Amino acid sequence: MNNIPENSSAQRLSRLLHRNLGTDYDAIKKTEVKSDEKTAEKTAHSDPKSNKQVNKQHSQQVPTQSSVKHQQLASQSGLTPAGVYKRDQPNINQRAQKRKRLNEARKQQNIEAIMALAMDYCSESTSTEDIDPDWFNQFIQLSEDISSKLMQALWGKILAGEIAHPGTFSFKSLTILKRMTNKEAVSFQHACQLAMTNRKDNSAQIIYGYYKKPGIMNFFALAKKHNVNLSKMNLPYPELLMLMDIELIYHTEIESGELDKAEELEFNYLGRNVKFIARQNGTVLNYFKFTQTGCELAKLIRLSPQGSYLSELEQVFAGAFEIQS
Repeated sequence: MNNIPENSSAQRLSRLLHRNLGTDYDAIKKTEVKSDEKTAEKTAHSDPKSNKQVNKQHSQQVPTQSSVKHQQLASQSGLTPAGVYKRDQPNINQRAQKRKRLNEARKQQNIEAIMALAMDYCSESTSTEDIDPDWFNQFIQLSEDISSKLMQALWGKILAGEIAHPGTFSFKSLTILKRMTNKEAVSFQHACQLAMTNRKDNSAQIIYGYYKKPGIMNFFALAKKHNVNLSKMNLPYPELLMLMDIELIYHTEIESGELDKAEELEFNYLGRNVKFIARQNGTVLNYFKFTQTGCELAKLIRLSPQGSYLSELEQVFAGAFEIQS
C-alpha cells in the first residue's frame, strides 16, 4: 500500500477505512486470510458426530441432513435449537448477548470483505473530490448484512466507482441493491447482456420487436408485431417482470415512434456500434427501457455481447430493417 499514488481512489478509500472503521486495508486482508484458514481447518477436522443433539432423547437418533444444517445455522447465530438445552448451559440473557456479539462480528466481517474488494477494484486515477460522508454512512449500514460473494462483489464495485466519481450511484440504487437477491442479480446480468445504449439520450434498452403502422388503405387492420424470443437469450418474461418489480426496468413497453424510410437509429451494444436503418415508412421499434437506477447498476456488469442476440435480431427484423454492426 506504500506505492499508492497521491489522492488516488485506493488512497482515498484507505483514508475512509481508517477514519470510519478504525482499520486499514492490510489489517482487513490479514483478517480475511486468518478467517479462510480457520474455515479450512474447521472443515478438515469436522466430525459429523458433534452435530448430534445433546439431550438423551435426541442423542439416540441419527440426525438427518436437514437437522444438522438447522443446528449449524443456529450455532452460527449464537442460538440452540429448542428442546436441546442443558441445565449447565448459559441462561437466556447470556445466550442473547452471545447472539448479539456474533451478529455484530458477522456484520463487521461482511463490511471488511466488501472494503477489501473495493480496494481491489479501485483505479489509479487521481481526484481531489471526496465522497459524501452521508452516502458512505448509508453504504455501511446497508452493506453490513451482505454475505453473498456475488453481492459483495457488486457492493465493492459500487464503492470503488463512487470514490472515483462521487455522485455516480444514488441512495435509491443502494436501497434496491440491498433488497436484491442472488436470483434477481443473475436475471439482471442476463438483461444487461442484451441492453443497447441509445446514442441520442444514453438510455439503456432491450430491443425485442417491431411493427408497421397501418396505412390509409388498411387503417382498421391490426398491426402485425414481429418479436424476438427473449427466452432463448436467457431472459424469459417472468424474469423481466421480476426486474420491473424491483424498479430496474420500466413496467411499460416503449415504442420508438414511426420511422421514415432510410431513417437511422444508432446504438452501442457493449462496445460494439449497431445501426438500425428502416427499409420502409411507418415502422416502429419496441423495447424495454432501463430505469435510472437500472442504468446506474448496469455500470457494474461487465459482460461480453450475447452473440446469438444480434443474429436473432437480424433474422426477425430483416423485412423492415437493415442492421449494421
